[in-house]
Amino acid sequence: MASAPLPGSIVLTQIGGLAGKLVWLLQALNGDLSRWTHVAVALDDGTVFEAQPGGAVISPWSKYEGRQQAVVPWELRSDQRDAVVAEARSRVGTGYNWTTYFYLAAYRFRLPLATGFLRSRVARSDKMICSQAADDIYRTCGIHLFDDGRLPFDVTPGDLARLLDGRR
Repeated sequence: MASAPLPGSIVLTQIGGLAGKLVWLLQALNGDLSRWTHVAVALDDGTVFEAQPGGAVISPWSKYEGRQQAVVPWELRSDQRDAVVAEARSRVGTGYNWTTYFYLAAYRFRLPLATGFLRSRVARSDKMICSQAADDIYRTCGIHLFDDGRLPFDVTPGDLARLLDGRR
């Protein structure tokens, strides 16, 4: 994909280096073997919103040129795209939540005590991983990506990748 995606689009990509391997390992512990390890939301000026370990930031789209990427095929009206972009911009600075990976693994392995404790730590809107942020931005704008009863913070890049195949 040479040009930036439409504003409001969810973009899947891969994190390089040691950080990418760590995120992939944490996702694998959760049973998510997707090649996609990062999610960003396209904005309207050649930039993207993305959750990063130092806090959510706006980055130039050019950062993703040359990387494997895919756009989640979700039809948005113009007003929805505008709302998603505005909501994403309002979240710059949101903290990163590494605890999410451990919560998702505890949930997958049905560890009720750990899941309950971690759920309360993860169900905060002031700290999110990239896929949670994208899903929550859409949810806040009235767009529900999943219809399987999951909680808003139960989403990985691999879950969003499955939307490429039409699985919700």
